[in-house]
Amino acid sequence: AQLNYNTTLARDIFGVSYLPGFIGMNNLKQTDYMNCVVHALAHVSPLRDFFLEPSNYAHSKSNLVHQFGDLMCKIWSKHNYKSCVSPHELVQEVTVASKRRFVIGKQAEGVE
Repeated sequence: AQLNYNTTLARDIFGVSYLPGFIGMNNLKQTDYMNCVVHALAHVSPLRDFFLEPSNYAHSKSNLVHQFGDLMCKIWSKHNYKSCVSPHELVQEVTVASKRRFVIGKQAEGVE
């Protein structure tokens, strides 16, 4: 819950300032719609707080759950290598879980 009120900027190794939780994500060939959904979910406090503690989902057999948790941790980290993160692993798991309905290189809508 303290993350909701954090205003302390972090710095990546290049000295670029960023606010954890408000960090850019790479667009992997028309996956901007996924980035929007992930950013929205990253700011739902109960969901975010659950996934910021990996022990909460450590026993899950779902790779999608683990990749989402990893990305949440990267988005909210104050120790990022760069001031943007890559959702590549999560996008790959979404592709598998959706039976290729959502794939890199194919534009879609976040409401789907």
